[in-house]
Parts: sequence; structure tokens; C-alpha cells
Amino acid sequence: MNAGVKTSLDVLEPSTTKRKKENPGYVQAPPPEKETDDVLRPPSDLTEVTTGADGEIGEAGLVDDALKPNAEQEEQRASEPAPNFKELPPEGYPEPDERPCYRLYLNAFTIGERFLPAGVYNHFMAGKGEEKYPVDACLCAPLVIRAKTANKEDADYGRLLEFQSSNGLEKKWSMPMSLLAGDGVELLERLYNDGLDINYPHRKKIADYISSEQPKAFLHCATRTGWHSADTFVLPECVIGNQDIWFQSHTRVAAYATAGEFQKWQTVIAERAIGNPFLFFAISFGLSGPLLLRLNLPGSGVHFYGDSSAGKTSVLEAAASCWGNGQGIQAQLACNG
Repeated sequence: MNAGVKTSLDVLEPSTTKRKKENPGYVQAPPPEKETDDVLRPPSDLTEVTTGADGEIGEAGLVDDALKPNAEQEEQRASEPAPNFKELPPEGYPEPDERPCYRLYLNAFTIGERFLPAGVYNHFMAGKGEEKYPVDACLCAPLVIRAKTANKEDADYGRLLEFQSSNGLEKKWSMPMSLLAGDGVELLERLYNDGLDINYPHRKKIADYISSEQPKAFLHCATRTGWHSADTFVLPECVIGNQDIWFQSHTRVAAYATAGEFQKWQTVIAERAIGNPFLFFAISFGLSGPLLLRLNLPGSGVHFYGDSSAGKTSVLEAAASCWGNGQGIQAQLACNG
């Protein structure tokens, strides 16, 4: 072995006679007189020593010095902040005797040198006996349990959830509590589909978090879109009229959508109906739904038929544009107008 070869303390183990003969540059670290925490975890910047071709250490006691922290390292360790449960974040970071528990943090924060992003956390203690230590497992991005929900018959209980998608869009969903009766897969599918950022290894705890929350606010839920009462019209994302009611469903049964400006819709679509009886009738028929309940009239349907490429689909898309994007036309069976 040439002079100046570097040997890492990570591989300095008690050598055998055979190893000494085969590798004259091999250096055996003398065992410390007393095991200390510093010996078990040698400083990373002192893990290499230089040996000569004869296997002798150039400076006496270099290995022993490498295993001992210097004054600068001791001062650095003393200045490192330790977890201080007395200086709690505003949201109420739990002390050891408050765990296990869930906490919702709307803003990121730090504890010592630890950075905790905003989100829902499962706080618990790991280990046994005196070796227990706190664990903070992030389940997902902030998920607010805003209110309890139920229908007028005190059934169909749920929870109104509020969160942001990965693109920063606000989402609200009145989740049926029946989704918690199974393994929670349907619940996770819906949250994933709506863009909630979920920490995959801890995804199964989200159902437990939702079930454990007991919000004080209460809202009535409607399981169908349309008129819920004489002064309340329910849509999937908003309610016109009484704001104490929210739409609740396992899935989005009605593909309502809002985009653009009303004046542009009048110019691009509605004006084309002038002089076109089929287009005029289709748009008027599409807008008549909310009037049926007030007029005490039953629902009805119209069948457009004719040769291919005669404009049947275009007429239907114009009618559907009153409530959505005019594409993907489908039967709206769960609708009261």
C-alpha cells in the first residue's frame, strides 16, 4: 500500500493475523477504555486518518483524538435546541401526556430545527418504558371538518369537509358517514379524485380522524339537487337560498359546471336560437326545470329524432349548456328539476 492511503474508521474492526499479513496498511483502532455516546457516534468530520506504508500512524494518539469531540463540537451540541413542550405552537401541539391524538394545523411551523408542514397529524408515543419518544405523522394536507349534516328526517348523517386541491382550488364535500362503515376505500377514492394531498403510508388513519372529530355546527343535507324547499335550490357546490343546507352524495350525481360570462353565453349560444325553432325549444326546455315544482307540474322528456348529422347532438349540447359545459350529455336521474 502506498503512503498516504486513507482508511475510514467505519471499517476499523479488530483484525486477524491473516488480515495483518495481507494488508500491512491496515490500522486497528484501540478499544476505548469506556464506551461513551461519542464513541458510538464518532463525528463525521473525523472519520478518516492517514497511515503510512509501514502501517504506523504519523502522529501519536491521532485515533484517540478522532474519537473525542473537540471544544467546538461540544459547544455546537450544547447550542442545539431540544424539544420544548412549554413553547407550543398556537394550534396546540400536544404534550406527551396528551397523545395519542389528532391535530389540524392550517399553517406550517417549526419546533427547534424540525419543520412541520400544514396538515392533519397523528401524534402518538413510540417505544417502551422510559425509551418512549413522540412521533408526529402527517396524514394529509389540511382537511377541515366544518359541520355535521343530516336530512329533515334526522337520517343520512354526514360531515361537511373543506380542503384545497393540489392546484389550490377550494373544495367542499358533504361526506356520508356511511362511507366509514367499511374499509374506507370509497372515502379515499373520492378524496384522491378531488385532489387532496395524502401521505400514502398513513392514508388509512384519515377515516379515523374524520370519525373522531365532533364539530359544533350543524347543517341539513339534501341528497338530490334541485328544490329542497320553497325557498332553497340545491346545487352540488352551492345552495341558493337557505345556507343551512348542503348537497350530500356518495358521488357527484350531477355534472353541473360554471364558466365564462352570462353575456358571452347570450351572444355565442342564445342568439343563435333566433329563427331556429329546434334550438329555441331545446334551450327553453333546459331552463324550465326549476319552474316545475313552483308550477306543480311533473317532469317530462322530449325525443329528438332525424337523420344522421342533422343537428340533434348540437341542439342537446346547447340545452345542456344552461347547466354545465354542454359536453358529455347524460341522463340526470337524481334531480328535482
